[in-house]
Amino acid sequence: MLRAYLAAAAAGLALGAVWAAGGGASFAQEAKPGESADAPPVYVPPKRGGPANVAAAATRGAAEGTPRLKLLAPGHTGLTVAAQPTLYLYVAEPGTVRVRVMRAASLADAPLATGQVEVAGAPAIVPLSLLGLNATLRSGTAYEVIVSMYDARSGAMHGSDSAMIERVGEPAGLSAAQTGAPLARARLYAKAGLWFDTVGAVSEAVNATPSDPVPRGHRAALLEQAGLGFVAEFDRKGPRG
Repeated sequence: MLRAYLAAAAAGLALGAVWAAGGGASFAQEAKPGESADAPPVYVPPKRGGPANVAAAATRGAAEGTPRLKLLAPGHTGLTVAAQPTLYLYVAEPGTVRVRVMRAASLADAPLATGQVEVAGAPAIVPLSLLGLNATLRSGTAYEVIVSMYDARSGAMHGSDSAMIERVGEPAGLSAAQTGAPLARARLYAKAGLWFDTVGAVSEAVNATPSDPVPRGHRAALLEQAGLGFVAEFDRKGPRG
């Protein structure tokens, strides 16, 4: 099983090299005529192979039947152009979230980075900064981010999840988007197949105006596209407290 997983990872890396050599033209569809500037981002998955997330089914809570811990990630390898992106995760209850960042092709090796995040107010969507973990992603290398949640009192593990991430070169014509408003950037990132950059940009808008339902609605719509409907439902309810 491990051999099959590593073979899939290698195939994903090979296709990534092909994409980089081709300038990224196959990654995104063109904008649809008449598309509203206020529309939520529409994520266009990258046209490539690669390993699926290996822990898509996280430990679930007994009451609601939904995961207690979930990385906001698609079911395939999510892409970013950032060397140290900020990921986001849904946490259902207070506790300690332990993090490991591993190279997908060498899971037996020591982690690229480890750390933990203390979550006091939950349920919540919380950031996970790779800069804070001192983890730098190399372009063209696939990584697995593994998170595990531990009870603040007993120390027992209450859930785990993982996501695949890969840093790629910036698609042609995207550099101008870096100075745009967060929601406008999110739409461009989504069309370019850059999942983690899309989530980061729309979350920037949410964090800037937490009580504004529009950015939250955009993030919820994005999460539904990745099959994270229960997190989207939570997000639409607005800030807690």
